[in-house]
Amino acid sequence: MSADRDVNKLNSIQNFDPGGSISLSFITSLTNCEIERVGPMEFERISIDSRDIKGKELFIAIKGKNFDGHNFIRNALEQGAFGIISELSLAGIASSLGDIVFENDFSFMRVPNTILAMHDIARGFRQRIERVIGITGSVGKTTTKEILKTLLKRYQTVSTFGNFNNEIGLPLSLFRAKKNDKFGIFEMAMRSRGEISQLCSIALPDIGIITRIAESHIGLLGSMENIARAKGEILDFVNSAFLNFNCTYSRKIFGEMLKNKREKPKEIFWFGKVSDIYIKSYEISIYGSRLEFSGRFGNFALNAPNIFLPQFEPLLASVAVARFLGLDWNEINDNLQSYVPLQGRFLIKKLRDQIVIDDSYNATCTSFIKGLETIKSLKFGSRRKIFIFGDILEAGDESKDLHRKVIKKIEELDPYLVYFVGTEFVKSIDHNSKIRFKNMDIDCVKEDLAKILSKDEIVYIKGSNSTKTWKILELWN
Repeated sequence: MSADRDVNKLNSIQNFDPGGSISLSFITSLTNCEIERVGPMEFERISIDSRDIKGKELFIAIKGKNFDGHNFIRNALEQGAFGIISELSLAGIASSLGDIVFENDFSFMRVPNTILAMHDIARGFRQRIERVIGITGSVGKTTTKEILKTLLKRYQTVSTFGNFNNEIGLPLSLFRAKKNDKFGIFEMAMRSRGEISQLCSIALPDIGIITRIAESHIGLLGSMENIARAKGEILDFVNSAFLNFNCTYSRKIFGEMLKNKREKPKEIFWFGKVSDIYIKSYEISIYGSRLEFSGRFGNFALNAPNIFLPQFEPLLASVAVARFLGLDWNEINDNLQSYVPLQGRFLIKKLRDQIVIDDSYNATCTSFIKGLETIKSLKFGSRRKIFIFGDILEAGDESKDLHRKVIKKIEELDPYLVYFVGTEFVKSIDHNSKIRFKNMDIDCVKEDLAKILSKDEIVYIKGSNSTKTWKILELWN
């Protein structure tokens, strides 16, 4: 096909229909690309993983620290990709592609930076969504997203899937948006200053939620104040912000930041304690909670299955946003009945003869203490309690103090046995402590626990992701 015909073919494509396939003209209108070959003009999906190609995708060859998607362009074409976005020229990689250059019909676009091109395309997908809700914070992002998604279930909504919440994951989540989606609910994670701003520049949130500032990444950012300021970057983008009044750093740092704001956010809502919305009273059982809400959004009692102390703040934030968006209390209560937490987020299960509390998805000092307080509130009586706890990682110089705080809370519950995975908890235990514990790697814990498990025990599992405490659940599979 000649260059002139290539241009004519592109110009013949009219308006992009965001509800259907992804057109080549849509991609080229968003990116700083050079079209080196025109083949198929429509793509069904966007992928960055050649193993995920099923046919008719647009493959973006992104570079990471430990991989280079350009090495898999041939694989993507062999699997049926219809288009390629690359930093390398087609002429430069033609020899590595071999005969597939002639055998397959595909479009090829060259860009200066494939990750930035992916961000540009994601901004185009953002325009499919009427309103975007961005969620950041050290803990509770996923739970807030899941509860809010449950409350808004009568609307056409797109949200973060898996843990796709960084500079690579957020665009992939946005690529799932369909025409006329009412809401987008997206988590925004970060490890350094400037990353929340970058994510907000892609998702362009209208509403922002900051769940709670905790010790996550304190070893990288140096202080809780620095973590708060990094999370607070979302305030520069949103019209309406929902902030945690229970969190000292939220009140202090965001209070300071908001004094200097001129245009955004236009509205601030605080959740927690005696604020715009708060929990006046609650009752808790093994099945969930009954909570009485009060504040500017009115008074109401909600039945909240599968929601315990660790989820109270995410529930408050979600209910506040739902009320702000116009949902009445009855609809909120009705929708909440179908809420089921994701694996690893304080999910209580009866597995064979034990009650297993799966809280294995990551850990901070704050979330450890909330989980232990919940177990104390549930009043399991004389049942033996066994804890499998992995270290709190990325805690930096604060590590010993944070682990000691958790140990004090463990001592209040007097468990039968605690398995510590890692070294930080063990280094932080006072020699006078009465905690009965074993220090093992996770596979040894699994073997040892299998030997001592008995009927009606409470097994609580929690730890930072890399400690792999979730592997304990294999005992019941």
